[in-house]
Amino acid sequence: MQGLRKSRIGRGGFMKLSNWQKRQVIVFCELWLCFSGLAVCANPSEEIELCDFGVPSAIARANASFPVIYSLELGSTGKPIRVAKVKNDFLADDPFVNCFLGWQLPAEWGTVYVILNWKHGIGWTQLTISGKGVRRVLRFQPGWCARGVQ
Repeated sequence: MQGLRKSRIGRGGFMKLSNWQKRQVIVFCELWLCFSGLAVCANPSEEIELCDFGVPSAIARANASFPVIYSLELGSTGKPIRVAKVKNDFLADDPFVNCFLGWQLPAEWGTVYVILNWKHGIGWTQLTISGKGVRRVLRFQPGWCARGVQ
């Protein structure tokens, strides 16, 4: 890492980066500006709180990998007006429903599906929001929600 820092800093350093590294720098800068309040995010009508969906320790220890899927019908303001379970075989519905009701999404999305994936030995790995003309995917690093186990 030290060698990388030394070789990349200085005049023209950005141009010496590979295309992949340039994209990573640009994405980091956009996120930093967006979340620091120094710039307006691309779509300020999206507000998603990642809630702590507790998973009972018996399920977390079991050899279980599963999706949790809900549909959200968005009202004219973009707030969910109806949350319906599509698939949730192991966990209580209330934490998911209560969390999703606080979200703010673009109203033009209409109805969207929220898919959370739990992977044995890792925890929550991905959140996907999809619907007509939209697909948002957040991938989580292993251990990011270790406190989610009850």
